[in-house]
Amino acid sequence: FLMSWFILLGAAVGVRESDHLGFEVGLVLSPPPLRAVLIVLGEGLVCAFGLAMLGYGWQLAAGTWSDRMPIIGISRGWDYVPIAVGGALIALFALEKLLLFVTGEQQAPLGFVHFGESQEA
Repeated sequence: FLMSWFILLGAAVGVRESDHLGFEVGLVLSPPPLRAVLIVLGEGLVCAFGLAMLGYGWQLAAGTWSDRMPIIGISRGWDYVPIAVGGALIALFALEKLLLFVTGEQQAPLGFVHFGESQEA
């Protein structure tokens, strides 16, 4: 039961810290205009995925809320709440990174450095 919370909250932290899976080789090898499009597309897809997790997790929790776990006596819906919470956080953090990139406050996703560029700004 608690493992779901650790996994899904950890996934959200991974999105926030740019430690989640990505295709950075494609970003490194692409020209800057295409790189910008790929970054926006990628963050948009991560945000959409988080929103889908939120929606479907909420539906699963609501659909199973009346069932009880036999041993601990709490609602089976609690099994699915971490999906919704993790999805909301993933969407929020991806949206944050997308807005920072689009407004120019962040040159690339957190943690991404173009090959050959220095990390110092």
